[in-house]
Amino acid sequence: MKNFSLVLLSCLFFPVLTLRAEMTPHQGPGTGKLGDVAQIALPDGYTYYEKKDMKEFMEKSHNFYSDDQLGVLVNPSQESGYMALFSFDEMGYIKDAASEKLDADAMWKEMLDNEKAANEERKSKGWTEIFMVDWEEKPNYNAERQRLEWATKLKDNTGEFVNFNTRVLGRKGVMRITLVPNADLRTALSSFNDAIAGFEYTSGNRYAEWTSGDKVAEIGLAALVVGGAGALAVKSGLLAKFWKLILVGFAAMAGFIKKLWNKLTGNDSGSGSGGITS
Repeated sequence: MKNFSLVLLSCLFFPVLTLRAEMTPHQGPGTGKLGDVAQIALPDGYTYYEKKDMKEFMEKSHNFYSDDQLGVLVNPSQESGYMALFSFDEMGYIKDAASEKLDADAMWKEMLDNEKAANEERKSKGWTEIFMVDWEEKPNYNAERQRLEWATKLKDNTGEFVNFNTRVLGRKGVMRITLVPNADLRTALSSFNDAIAGFEYTSGNRYAEWTSGDKVAEIGLAALVVGGAGALAVKSGLLAKFWKLILVGFAAMAGFIKKLWNKLTGNDSGSGSGGITS
């Protein structure tokens, strides 16, 4: 599993950078395309960045970019908000997933073995190192929904934070979803579970549509955990600043910046002046 090390732990730390005007986020309600394999319903007030914007989005936020990243869903609520990164790995159908026994201790040990290489790559880019602390939630597979989920507690040089991971099995591969909560994980999970109910594979890509002769993955559920311990990792509280920056990056005037942020967060009583605040 060493080949997964470079995407093991990357930190979403969004400095004061200007996003290029060509980035065109979609505002909910609506539908967000996840390549040709799936789609996600966008709740009212949510923001979605699709495939064409992913390279700049990830690089600006100090995250490793890979071509399998398909989109980012942003819930801008201060209380229950989060970001969710969607990536698809066309590894094939994971057979007999429901019968696999998950050994959390063995998986944790292998993830720790990968940590050093991931941090060497981060340091080479001038990014903050990330270290694993413990399971927040040990891996669990829901056979009815074909969903594997777990949460990891991590830390950097300023404190601890949590990432929540979901893997949705499909006919041709696995959709990887990494949830980055703004504050409390439990609060964010409630709104995330509502949103993820709007996720679905397109016709021909659903897990139940597998037929004999289709490609079968060479790995199982444990490898999904070890190889995907956190494509995004963010410290709680940073998203408050991040959302302001990401949403206002398309506005030309400070007055409009404030008004846009207030409108999207449901606080439209401000005068619209003053620019960005912390």
